Amino acid sequence: MAKMNLSRNFLFLAVVALGACGGDAKKGDPKVDGKVGEKPAADKKVEEAPKAAAMAPMKLPPLALQMDLPSDASVMDATVDAPGVMVSTNTFAINLSTVTEAYPSDFAAAKKSIEGDPNKFKAFTKQEEIEGGWHLEFELTSMMDQSPLYGVEIRKTIEGKQYSCSRNDRDVANRDSVAKACLTLRKA
Repeated sequence: MAKMNLSRNFLFLAVVALGACGGDAKKGDPKVDGKVGEKPAADKKVEEAPKAAAMAPMKLPPLALQMDLPSDASVMDATVDAPGVMVSTNTFAINLSTVTEAYPSDFAAAKKSIEGDPNKFKAFTKQEEIEGGWHLEFELTSMMDQSPLYGVEIRKTIEGKQYSCSRNDRDVANRDSVAKACLTLRKA
C-alpha cells in the first residue's frame, strides 16, 4: 500500500511539474492563460521615460555649497579623505569632492589622468579652461562590456577651495545634465 501511495504521489508531482512548465504552449496564448482579446506584450505601448524634474537650488551638506538640481535629487554624504557628496536623481548621478593632493593639480594633468582611466579612452569632446579650473567632456569604452561611456569633469574654485564635480554615464544626455548642474556649483 505504501509503495502504491508513493507511486501516486510521484505521478501527481510529475503532472503538476509538467503543467507548471507550460509544455508547448506559448505565453499570451488565450488557450493557456485565459486572456482572450488581450494583445501580447510586444503589441502594448512602451511607456515613455520619466520627464526631468524642475531645476532648483539645492544645498549640499556637509559642503557649504549649492547647485541647481532636479527636485527629485537626493544628496548623500560621501566624505572619504575630504568632504564630498554624491547626488542622485531619477536619471543621473554626480560625484562632488573637495580636491586633495591625490587629484590632478592642473589642466594638463587632468587630461592625462582621464586618458589613463581603466575604461579605454577614445576622445575629448570638450576641453576648456574656465576661471579657477576646467571643463572636460570625453568618451570612453567600458572595460566591462565595451559599451560607450560619456564622462565629464569640472573643476571649480570657490572661496579658495577647489572642487571636482564629475561622472561617467552610458547616456550622453545624462552626461550633459551632469555638466549643466556642475557648472552651477556655488557658495550656499
